[in-house]
Amino acid sequence: VFISKPVRLGLCRHGAFLQRAKSFPSTRMNKKVYVIIVLAFLLRLLLLIYAYPTWHHGFLDTDLARNIVEGHGISVREIGSDDNVNYLPTAQEMPGHAFLLAFFQWLTGSSNPIYIQIFQILIDSLMGGVIYVLGKKLFSEKIGLIGAALFALYLPEAYLAVSPMRDVWISFGVLS
Repeated sequence: VFISKPVRLGLCRHGAFLQRAKSFPSTRMNKKVYVIIVLAFLLRLLLLIYAYPTWHHGFLDTDLARNIVEGHGISVREIGSDDNVNYLPTAQEMPGHAFLLAFFQWLTGSSNPIYIQIFQILIDSLMGGVIYVLGKKLFSEKIGLIGAALFALYLPEAYLAVSPMRDVWISFGVLS
């Protein structure tokens, strides 16, 4: 629908003419969307402050991140019977999230997951804007606002954003 009249730019290898596409119309967000995004951020921040200490647990990605920062690569640490520490290569977890955790550990000098959690809260809050844009493009502005508001207040997604695991990134990838 957004393609202008065909402009002959040359033939592609299949013999079809290439067409120049118009740019998408402006997707400016109104002030309500910014309020929804801030509301989503504050809700997730409150969950981080008040609910996260009960969830604190170690998981393999933090061990992988620590080993990456220490220069041992994607490995797990095992202590042998003679108290020697061995680093064994592993493929138990996908390394993408471990590399992100390692980046934040390297950047801050701390293995505290609070930095990745704040970053994930920010990314998850901004996904409300992405939902608004998708709803506006596919349906109407009202549907986009309703979708963004429901996403901002959806507690299971907010809990996942606070948890320093890869779930937010999967949601972000699907929406993008």
